[in-house]
Amino acid sequence: MCFPYGLCVRALQVLMSDDDLASEWASSARGYRLQRNEVIALLNVLAQLSKSVHSVHEWRQRELHLALLELAGRLLALIVLPWLSWLIVRRVRTPKKPV
Repeated sequence: MCFPYGLCVRALQVLMSDDDLASEWASSARGYRLQRNEVIALLNVLAQLSKSVHSVHEWRQRELHLALLELAGRLLALIVLPWLSWLIVRRVRTPKKPV
């Protein structure tokens, strides 16, 4: 599964390259160099983090949708129940007409 920003392409480049290219890409000004497997692990962590953030976004959207449905149900109950009770009381109080 590939993720945005070319992470899969970069991971393949690191996998297929010499160790010099992998460490050259990850080296800093202080001279610390990452090994190929460390770069790949870092890319995997970033990909998993991206997937987790996307899942949280989906869960929040689903939560919002359910909350809105619950609110709509409560509002409907607040409108319909008083009207039904008024209708029932009106029928009980209205005398029947003789036939």
